[in-house]
Amino acid sequence: DLTDIAREYLEGQFEIDAVEMTTDEIMDAVNKLNLNNLTKSKLQETLTTADFVKFAKANPTAEQNKQSFSDINNFVEDSYIYFQEEAKKKEEESK
Repeated sequence: DLTDIAREYLEGQFEIDAVEMTTDEIMDAVNKLNLNNLTKSKLQETLTTADFVKFAKANPTAEQNKQSFSDINNFVEDSYIYFQEEAKKKEEESK
């Protein structure tokens, strides 16, 4: 569920068709956003963990679940700040 939220966020906020993409495809698209590396790595770790759960039937620990939630939350907050800054730049350039 957590990665579904992240995928829908990426689609709505950055027009990345993340719902239909693999983790590698998502990360290729996210790498073009010029986010800081820590922000991108948080997303990568969570998506990779979700892939293990989905495809390898891994069972993440409660701590891993908590960390994934925190990482996605931080990713959304950090990337939204980036989005606001980019929108402000575009607005200033159009004046």
